[in-house]
Amino acid sequence: MSLSMIVAFVGIALVDSLNPTLFAGEVLVLRGSRPERRALAYIAGVVTVNLIVGVVLAAGVMAFATAYLAQIGPAVWLVLQTGAGVALLVFGLVYPASGRDLFGARREPPKGVAGPYLFGFVLTLTEMTTAVPYFAAMALLGEAGLPHAQMLFWLVVYNLIFALPLIALVGAHRLLRRGFEPLVRRLDEWVRSRGRIALKYACLLLGVVMLGDAAHRLWAAG
Repeated sequence: MSLSMIVAFVGIALVDSLNPTLFAGEVLVLRGSRPERRALAYIAGVVTVNLIVGVVLAAGVMAFATAYLAQIGPAVWLVLQTGAGVALLVFGLVYPASGRDLFGARREPPKGVAGPYLFGFVLTLTEMTTAVPYFAAMALLGEAGLPHAQMLFWLVVYNLIFALPLIALVGAHRLLRRGFEPLVRRLDEWVRSRGRIALKYACLLLGVVMLGDAAHRLWAAG
């Protein structure tokens, strides 16, 4: 991938990681016994869904490119980039900047290790209905025309970046111990009040950048 594509790809992953629902789910898991082990199981469930969906999307994009790329040329990728930019803009416009605490009323975290894993899996699966940034990232990978191994590598990179805030929360729990609960309450409040705003406007910004780049390429080609 070109440097500009890598920057856009990493930027989308960072934006996508600002997910208030997944953060709130991990906060709930950390309230139980053996919190760090269970939180890692929760993160594994989150990443499993992302990888499965990413591989399915990537396989579809690769099959499409193999069958039609020679005939359609770069114009279609320009259309796909424009579509991804428009989707990010629309998502940023309609995504609510505030929302209710999804897990405030639930005090009992899922049991054992399998419980948090399934909780993260199902929660992420339901969030796929709003995974516009992830779909935009898949469009970038498709445009790059990468071999299968490289596409899988970038999918893993995306999911590592996506999981960074969740992993950082586990690290904070290990470092702070008794001081973690006050911190997580402040973080939980920040994510619920500011995280949605950050995600909303970051999607708007990325949409503008992708549309601007598409317009520039169209102007240069003409």
